[in-house]
Amino acid sequence: MDNTEVYVQTEKNVNEKWSQNIRTLSVICSILIILIHTYNTEQYGINNGVTYWLEIIISQNLSRIAVPFFYISSAFLLYKKKYSYKYVLQTRSRSVLVPFFIWNALYMFSFFILGLFGLVENRVVQFSFYDIFQELFFYRSNYTFWFIYQLILLILLYPIISYTIKVLKNKSIILWLVMIIIYLFFGDFIPYNGPHLLRFSALIYYYLGAILGTQYSNNMINVTEVLSRYKAWLFIIGLSLGTLMFIFIDVLKIKSFVNCDLIRNISLLYVLYFIVDHFDLSIGGWISKITFLIYAIHPIVLESIEKVFFRILPKSSTGALIDYIVAPILSLILIWIITKIWHIVLPRSYRICSGGRSTVNNSK
Repeated sequence: MDNTEVYVQTEKNVNEKWSQNIRTLSVICSILIILIHTYNTEQYGINNGVTYWLEIIISQNLSRIAVPFFYISSAFLLYKKKYSYKYVLQTRSRSVLVPFFIWNALYMFSFFILGLFGLVENRVVQFSFYDIFQELFFYRSNYTFWFIYQLILLILLYPIISYTIKVLKNKSIILWLVMIIIYLFFGDFIPYNGPHLLRFSALIYYYLGAILGTQYSNNMINVTEVLSRYKAWLFIIGLSLGTLMFIFIDVLKIKSFVNCDLIRNISLLYVLYFIVDHFDLSIGGWISKITFLIYAIHPIVLESIEKVFFRILPKSSTGALIDYIVAPILSLILIWIITKIWHIVLPRSYRICSGGRSTVNNSK
């Protein structure tokens, strides 16, 4: 075997390992999103103790890396090859836009019906033109789809982001660092909650993924070698920064450090990547194919389960802990069963609602 064949085989192995890591991280981060929404200390009236800090550490810190991961991975997968804007709009309309409207409509009707039985928070839907518009376009009932809304806006920026990276090339990382500095001082200064504009933090994460996909996806061997050479130091730095931000933001509650959540998220995301890569963790099977559907279905399943738990469990730290541990597990089991049956019985609707993610595991 000559040097060319060795290089090709090495590159293939590196790409397979990278894909395995992304697939595993997608599953882990999908579960972390469930844990974000399982946070229940306020509901149970807890403001201290083991359960309180356990939920703060997991749901309000560690789990917060999930959304940044999906921004970064979505951009990486899109920008690792050059596409025409027309192609991007066509493919992302099928995988992102269509599911966005379908799931918003499903949640509008589902939450209305379940609300009548008290299984979810009561949401009054008048079904006027304004209400339907808010439900379909601004995810009023489907609250977790704020991420998909932001992703749609970011996808629309494809020509601008591509052109910027093309012009700046390796200097794109400097622009990204400038964006981080601006965020540290001003945070998400664009009023996205009112006019429904783009989150600045979402743009920062997404732009990082675009840089990685454009500049480094075709040179994964060298990137992997660099990461391997310094991974111990990077792991220590990442863990230290993440821990410091947790102490400043959640323990000491220093307001001036609130915008450092971006540093915390990126640092802890690398720590998670290091663990997955170093220990060669791999999660496959059906769950690796339904990460989008876990994200899409879990709010209504989780909220229904927690509503029942809140009625039957004691309003104490013990009750909160049982809810926090059991509700996500039951939700995952139910979603696994629902998607399995759905995929078999109604494969066409399954494919449409999952954005074509029926046979492969694509990022959200």
